[in-house]
Amino acid sequence: EVIQNSKEVLSLLQGKNPAFKPVLAIIQAGDDNLMQEVNQNLAEEAGLNITHICLPADSGEDEIIDEILKINEDTRVHGLALQISETSFSDKILNALKPEKDVDGVTDVNLGKLVRGDAHECFVSPVARAVIELLEKDFETALSSGHSCLPCCPQSGLQTGMRGAFGKPQGTVAWVHVGQIVMSIRTKLQNKEHAKFKFPGRQKIHISKKWGFTKFNADEYENMVVEKWLIPDSCGIKYIPNRVNLDGKKVLVIGAHGSLEATLQCLFQRRGSMTMSSQWKTPQLQS
Repeated sequence: EVIQNSKEVLSLLQGKNPAFKPVLAIIQAGDDNLMQEVNQNLAEEAGLNITHICLPADSGEDEIIDEILKINEDTRVHGLALQISETSFSDKILNALKPEKDVDGVTDVNLGKLVRGDAHECFVSPVARAVIELLEKDFETALSSGHSCLPCCPQSGLQTGMRGAFGKPQGTVAWVHVGQIVMSIRTKLQNKEHAKFKFPGRQKIHISKKWGFTKFNADEYENMVVEKWLIPDSCGIKYIPNRVNLDGKKVLVIGAHGSLEATLQCLFQRRGSMTMSSQWKTPQLQS
């Protein structure tokens, strides 16, 4: 459906300007051939052109920003996405993107417009928007079939597995627009003494033996990372070729950046939902 909608929109644009050919640039730090292949296949199916800029995995902030500035000034490129490690993200890098080319909606300009309620005047994370649309469609389907279903709005929403400096600030302020409470479950184990000061009133603190919301115990997860059974990665999920986990299946590399957390919180809360966010990377205190 997404591919078909993209084709229809592109057809309308090319009807007005036959020479128009949208180009998306992706700045990648590291050698992730799988993501390159996925991006290329989706782009070809939708009728887009992809330009990959591959940098070394240990590229510094200045190197990444230099490439961003080049793309900003390239009139042939209509959109820019970053595929770099979570530790490489910084405010300086994110805000080096031109807001009009920021297709992931991570700049302060686009995030600010989204929080203010101008979702049609900015770029919104396509993943976050897709999640909201799927939830709403599922609710509409349940209503039409006579089944009971928990709507995403204005009920509570729980987000898991999305974290990082990529979009944390918005998760803190998004509630202002609708006056809802944001409950953030992301307390590190060593900070459990501070947890009781996070929210007023009565609360219970539960310490999980699992590593975040994975199925692995904390010590088991750490050993699997050391042994390369699991490899923390950027947004998305991929298989590790020729590696088998304890269940006899290929191991999934799972990870996501905080821009999804920020945008999803905002989209949920604009519809009157109360959101709870969490991260799986570190052991959690669940309250």
